[in-house]
Amino acid sequence: MRFEIASAFVLGAALPILETVRRGLGFENVTTVVEDYLAGLLLLGAAWASLRGWRAAPVFLVVAWALLAGGLFPSFFGHLESLLRNETAGSREVTIVAVKGVLYVVSLVSLALASRRLLPAKAA
Repeated sequence: MRFEIASAFVLGAALPILETVRRGLGFENVTTVVEDYLAGLLLLGAAWASLRGWRAAPVFLVVAWALLAGGLFPSFFGHLESLLRNETAGSREVTIVAVKGVLYVVSLVSLALASRRLLPAKAA
């Protein structure tokens, strides 16, 4: 199984779980919770469509990874900047930055790999 599909299954399931563990079930900040749940749902749907061989699956996969990468950009760099400016401290904040950094890298790599599938094959 290709990396971008396997990671879509893993992160599609993990994102809602991680967000729920981090914020709890109170849903005080609904927009961030919905964003992670939506990204997870799209990733799972795109991964499933890819396994089923749907014609539109490569586009669906790119859209799902682009949504996640776009959502992680301000989140990761905002937390990182806050940590570097000593506005927040503690091992919890370092852990959040590290996890978001790994998720961001995986999303960018997966987006690049999925995007390559949309390019036409070069004539030999």
